[in-house]
Amino acid sequence: MNIRKTAFELLKKNEYQIITDKYNEIKANIHNPSPINNEKLNKFIKFAIENSFYYQNLKVNKISEFPVLTKEILKLNMENIITVDKNKLQDYPFMTTSGSYGTPFKFYVNQNKRYSQQAEVLYFGLLSNFDIGTKHIYCRAINPNLKNQLIKNQYVLKPEKIDKEWIINAIKYIQKVKPEVIISYPTVLNNIAVFMKKYKTPIRGVEGIITIGESMTEEARKNITDSFGVEPYSRYSTEELGVLGNNYGSGSHMLINQVNYLIEVLDDNNTPVKENEVGKVVVTDFNSHITPLIRYDTGDLARVKSYKEGLVYEIDNLEGRKIETIYTTKGTPLTPFVINSLLRTYEDVVQFQFIQYSQDEYEMKILPIDVNNHVSYESVYEELKNILGKDSRIKLNIVSEIETLRSGKRPYIINLYRKEQ
Repeated sequence: MNIRKTAFELLKKNEYQIITDKYNEIKANIHNPSPINNEKLNKFIKFAIENSFYYQNLKVNKISEFPVLTKEILKLNMENIITVDKNKLQDYPFMTTSGSYGTPFKFYVNQNKRYSQQAEVLYFGLLSNFDIGTKHIYCRAINPNLKNQLIKNQYVLKPEKIDKEWIINAIKYIQKVKPEVIISYPTVLNNIAVFMKKYKTPIRGVEGIITIGESMTEEARKNITDSFGVEPYSRYSTEELGVLGNNYGSGSHMLINQVNYLIEVLDDNNTPVKENEVGKVVVTDFNSHITPLIRYDTGDLARVKSYKEGLVYEIDNLEGRKIETIYTTKGTPLTPFVINSLLRTYEDVVQFQFIQYSQDEYEMKILPIDVNNHVSYESVYEELKNILGKDSRIKLNIVSEIETLRSGKRPYIINLYRKEQ
C-alpha cells in the first residue's frame, strides 16, 4: 500500500483532484493532441496579447508570426512580458534554471502551472513505475529540501567527483535505500552500471529508471539495462517548463507532450523542419500565465521522427543535450551540473560559459546584464577552486558577448583539454 499517496489523496483532496483531472487530460489526448492543442493555443495567445505589454506591441496574432523568444530577450524585457505588477512577483512561486545555453534565470509561475507539472511527472513517471510517494533515489546537484524529501519519499544522491570511491559509496547507498525507482543523469548512472558489470556488484529490486538532463546513448541504455535489470526511460524536461516528452515502448524515440504545450522544431529561418531533420526546440507553454512563453527557445536541438496532424509527435535525438565532461586537476571527472548550479542565484547574469583548456587551466566567462555595473563573483571563483582543486588556475572573466559555434549552438561547458588528447 502506498501510504503517502493515500495520505495526499485524503489530506489534500482538492489538490489531488486537480492533479488527477490534468493527468486524465494528458492521458486522453497524448496520442491525438491536435484538437486540444489548437483550442489551448488560441486561448493562450489571446490571453498573452490582452495581458502582456510585450506581446501587445508585437502586433501579431498567428503563432507563425511570433518571433522566437530567447532567455536573453526574456530577461531584458521581463517587466513588459509579465502579466502582474512586478512588485507582486514575490507572491508567486518560482523556479531557477541555467538551461542548455548557460543562462541563469528565475521563472515565476502560478499554482495552476505547478499542478500541471505534477500531472506531467505523474503521467510520464508511471511509464517507469513512478507514482506519488514511490520510494526513489534522485541524483541531483542541488541541495535538497529535507521536508520535501520526507513528503515525496525521496533519497538524494549528490553527484560531484565521479571517481571509484564515489561510485562504490553510491552503490552502497542504493543497496541500503532499496529504491523502487532511480532518477538520474544518464552519464552518472552509466558509470555506476559499468562498475557493477565489471565487479559483479548486484543491485536488486529497482522497478524503474528515469534519466534526465542529458541525452542517453544506446551504449549507456544497454549498460544500465544489463546492470539494473530494467530499461531506463529518458525524460525530456526543463525546470521552467515541465515534461516535454518521454521515451515510451522500446527504443530511443520520445513521445512529445503537445497537450500542455505547442512544441515546434524549427530551422534557422524559424520554419518547421521536415521529418528526420534537426532543428531548435521552441515551446509555447499554455500554462505560463505569469511569464507568458510563446515560441520560447529551450536551447536544445532535436531530430523530428514523425509528425501527426501537423504537430511534432515523436523525436528521436536531443543533440543540444550532449554536455561535455570536465575534470579536476587530478583527472577526476565531474558532472557538469556541479558547475551549472554555481550561478543559479545570480539574477544579473545573462549567460555563462565554462572552458577547460588543460589539466589545471580553466576559464569562467560571465555575461552580466550590465558589464560596467555588476555584483562581485568572488564566491564563484572560490567555489570553483574547491571543486577543481586548490592547484587549479582559473580565469574569471566578465565579457560583453559569448560567441556561438558554427552550428549555432552556444554550449555552456567546453572541454578543449580532452579533445586534444
